[in-house]
Amino acid sequence: MDNIDFDMLKPSCLDGVKYNLASKERTILLCDEITQESVLEAMYYLYRFQSIDEKKEKKRPIKILVDTVGGSVSDGLKLISLIESMQEKGWEIDTVNIGNAYSMGLFISLVGTHRYSYRYSSYLLHDISLGIEGSARSIKEKMEEADRLSDILHDIIKKHTEIPDEEIEDIFSRKIDKIYSPEDAKKLKICDEII
Repeated sequence: MDNIDFDMLKPSCLDGVKYNLASKERTILLCDEITQESVLEAMYYLYRFQSIDEKKEKKRPIKILVDTVGGSVSDGLKLISLIESMQEKGWEIDTVNIGNAYSMGLFISLVGTHRYSYRYSSYLLHDISLGIEGSARSIKEKMEEADRLSDILHDIIKKHTEIPDEEIEDIFSRKIDKIYSPEDAKKLKICDEII
């Protein structure tokens, strides 16, 4: 990063390892639960890389290392939206499953330009989990939103993998956790390469 003072960019909430990876290697470490805070941290770096590259008029590759148990679908979809938007503008954003790409982590892993997995990593797919309470009307609205988000996740799976529709339907309808090894993930195009 020629003449870029990353110390000026560093939010106080980031730890040294994540900061050093981002500032020196253009690598984002997504190793926490998928929450608004963890997603905003990743988005912060993506926006900074985009801004730097636009000033230099050169789009350089970015890597996201994924090791998460999952979390918020709506927050994860914010990150996926930004990744896809940047890719459409010409950025290469690779994902690497360095441990566990569980739940929403699997979906974030799927949208990488190139998708890698460490040899002892694993992936977990399951339906959206809900803890719903409130009035009958608010429960109905939350269920409709859950159905909408579930449809989006189905579309991401279909676009990026070769997981059979019957398998997806079975996982979602029976509300089971399906774990994939890197070898299974490669066969089903969940990842491109095991490293």
